[in-house]
Amino acid sequence: MSPSWKLLMSLLNFLSFFWVLRMKVSSRFLIEREKKREEERVCLSHEKHQNKKKREKQEKKETDLIVIDSLTTQAQRHAERIEKSMDIVPGTDDSLSSKASKKSTRDWEKTKEHAIRWAFSTGKAAWTFGTTFLVLVVPLIVELHREEQMMEMEKEQMGVLADQQQQQQQQL
Repeated sequence: MSPSWKLLMSLLNFLSFFWVLRMKVSSRFLIEREKKREEERVCLSHEKHQNKKKREKQEKKETDLIVIDSLTTQAQRHAERIEKSMDIVPGTDDSLSSKASKKSTRDWEKTKEHAIRWAFSTGKAAWTFGTTFLVLVVPLIVELHREEQMMEMEKEQMGVLADQQQQQQQQL
């Protein structure tokens, strides 16, 4: 082999070595870039999940506030009716009506607190009842349905056997 061919072959080997090295480096780079993209996707999905939770909490607060506002307006109407009825009754003085309005305000605050507690405890009770129903009652219903099907199947088999016995007796 001539020296020029040897030089050319060594140059080709050298270039192929660098090409392979470049491919390895670029594949590692691509893998790392893909990992980073996946991490970004995970972070974005986590952020979306957190934002969804925040939105749900905000919506729940808004719903609670709407309920509280409606209860407030009802209590205010009730207090106004009491004040009007106090004005209608003869012989009552202003101090009595102011006492009644203070008492109705105090009663409203207690009612508001109890309504909020009741709303939260109702949710807990509904969850407890629902899970208990799923764990205890649903399997019982499924088992009763299976037993009913088995009884129907046994009745059908008994009817078929009875028909076969009658046919055998008729043949004899």
